[in-house]
Amino acid sequence: MEALRNNRDGKQKRAVQTVVEMLEGRAYLTGVVLGPPQNLSAPAANIAPVFVNLDDINGDGKADLIAANDQSGSVGNSVGILPGKGDGSFGATTTVALDFAPLPMADAILTSNGKMDVVAGSASSPTIGVVLQASDGSFPAAATDYTATGLANTHAVAVGDFNSDGKLDIAVVSDDDTQSDSTPNFAVFLNNGSGGFTLGQTLSITHVNLSAITAFTVGGHTDLAICNQTAKSITLLVGSGSGTFTQTASYPVGDSPVSIVSADFNGDGKADLAVANSTSANVSVLLGNGNDTFQDAVNTPVTNTPATGGPLKIRVSNLNNDGTPDLLALLGPGSSADAELLLGNADGTFHFGTSVVTNGNQRIAIAAGDLDADGLTDLVVADPLQVTSLLNVTNQDHTPPTAAVDLTQPVPAPGSGTIAFTVTFSDNTQIDATTLRNANLRVTDINGVDRAVTLAQANYPNGPTVTVTYRVAAPSGALSSADNGVYTVVATSNPGQAVKDANGNPLAGGPIGTFTVFVPPSQSGPNLVAGAVSAKLPTSVVGGAKGSGAKVPIANKGSAAAVGTIAVQLYASQSNTAVLGDSVLLTTVNKKISLGVNKKTTIAFPAFHWPSGVTGNFFLVAVVNGTNTVVETSYADNIGATAKAVRVAPPFIDPENVWNGKFPKIKAGAKVHLSIQVKNNGNVTAKSAGTVLVYASPDANLLDGAQIASVPVKVTIGAGKKVTLGASFTVPNMAAGTYHLITVVNVPNDTITGNNVVASTGTFTI
Repeated sequence: MEALRNNRDGKQKRAVQTVVEMLEGRAYLTGVVLGPPQNLSAPAANIAPVFVNLDDINGDGKADLIAANDQSGSVGNSVGILPGKGDGSFGATTTVALDFAPLPMADAILTSNGKMDVVAGSASSPTIGVVLQASDGSFPAAATDYTATGLANTHAVAVGDFNSDGKLDIAVVSDDDTQSDSTPNFAVFLNNGSGGFTLGQTLSITHVNLSAITAFTVGGHTDLAICNQTAKSITLLVGSGSGTFTQTASYPVGDSPVSIVSADFNGDGKADLAVANSTSANVSVLLGNGNDTFQDAVNTPVTNTPATGGPLKIRVSNLNNDGTPDLLALLGPGSSADAELLLGNADGTFHFGTSVVTNGNQRIAIAAGDLDADGLTDLVVADPLQVTSLLNVTNQDHTPPTAAVDLTQPVPAPGSGTIAFTVTFSDNTQIDATTLRNANLRVTDINGVDRAVTLAQANYPNGPTVTVTYRVAAPSGALSSADNGVYTVVATSNPGQAVKDANGNPLAGGPIGTFTVFVPPSQSGPNLVAGAVSAKLPTSVVGGAKGSGAKVPIANKGSAAAVGTIAVQLYASQSNTAVLGDSVLLTTVNKKISLGVNKKTTIAFPAFHWPSGVTGNFFLVAVVNGTNTVVETSYADNIGATAKAVRVAPPFIDPENVWNGKFPKIKAGAKVHLSIQVKNNGNVTAKSAGTVLVYASPDANLLDGAQIASVPVKVTIGAGKKVTLGASFTVPNMAAGTYHLITVVNVPNDTITGNNVVASTGTFTI
């Protein structure tokens, strides 16, 4: 019981918002892509949120932030209302004082003026605070208090029309763990229509630690469902339609349920329930029967949380706009993300959508709403020190994904019935991993036979690039050297079976590449095995340039001595496991050997010339071939390669900004000197005048701030070399705020511009 108390009383207190976001009509999307985090300093905004909502409070079409603040000091116990600017940021805070430390919160239209109002509950007192917005959009200096007599606290709040008079009422529950059968832990406040409330029914629910509550409509009346944290269940309160409720059945769910929402998750027109289980790493869904009863719970795992952890809060919203409600889950301590999007399958189950990682403190509050009025649901996660907004940018991607068969493939397993191969799918924003399936691809084998493929695993994560392992049947039935050769991978031309991005754009059908299978035949006698090729390798070279030579160790792993002449060939190949059709023979060394079992020798290659007239990444690959008395037919292990590839291309320069991100103390008017290290990844010397641009940006990933300096520099960097550029400037007067310093190195004829931007590792404040 002490663990439960600590769970509640710490900063990860559990409560639930019961206002369900309406599902808006918009273009259907198959995934969710979130933009970069936008951070707001909570102290600077005069808030210290332990609970947040997003709703259009001022009626301008953009969601506003509502924060319940329970931190002492300059903020105090209060509700903070911050108008949304439409870009994920917020305006100045309007503060409404509370007489208690708040925890739960709900917003709804409580009076006839049509304005959105706020209700705050408390985890430590039996009081709720009602904040009514005036017709002119103003708010009172302090909330109006109402007391739930007999309750220990108002730990969770729900809003609904309980007495069928067209006015929204308020229900609260207490999470007291010492409550007896006669002590009330549930209460109703009835709305008089003018913004005043009267305490109505109180009940003693036969469970302790009531952690959350939600309201929903069944057959013309409103019911309530309550989470019982200790009993691992939810309890149904059936409404009479006249403002009173009757406790009926309880339904088992997962461990420590702490948050509950209601929506139609399977599209049958009946209200269903979803419950966040904070110590069993899952969400329970109970499908409604439409008659004040529910089916048994079905659990969906939450993947980013430890087995003994789980989601602390859930919100229901249409995140990917497929017509099915989705869930946004706030994750507890020990999780690998701050939150997780669970996308509805239209049957009461969910699949993993996207992880939300903000690199902030342990986040304790979460909300969903349309911040930028684009019809897509955006997110906010928060703690008492920082609020982070994430815009839903899914609809900005109109380019289909691409696919490539990987150069490096899994090592074949002789005797296996299947051949494994990997394909990497890429997209401008995000691959929708739910579209990865057996029918994505076909393979044409060495005999020209078209073969089906299967996924080697399931549950791939979404991301801009996803590498997927598939399997295809070995033509011989059991993988052997008879299966050696080139296999062609073909993407389906059926859009319904294709890999898609988060906006539903399908991968184009047709061949996407090849992979080569090499399996050593069964043999006895000598077996020459090539080790890794060693050489002095630049990052890149001009095609046709002279290489400095290479070495490859050769070992006899067979059952007899290898005596005779061997031919060892050095290739430039775009695979580090095979000599493909586009490989270039660089040189051959013929050498007489007498190599006993388990003995080694080293073959040295003379200087060679890199391929010319081509552009690509090439490995040095050595192939051992036996001649005369040396019988060497094990093609799978007589290949050795360098560990890294060299980019071969026509002459180019590629300056890369590798500044360490450190900076001195910065203030307006200060003179600052930055030492910026730049590396030339190109294959010829970069020698020209250049420019270092310096930005002060609120975001470490975007150049969305002000340019504060443009410093001319002279650049001379040899191919593969580094130099340090000095950039001195005076900090101009800037708007107050917290900024990252971002440096951009611009050099004429830079053929690759994506690696010349570096952001500071910390921030500075003006």
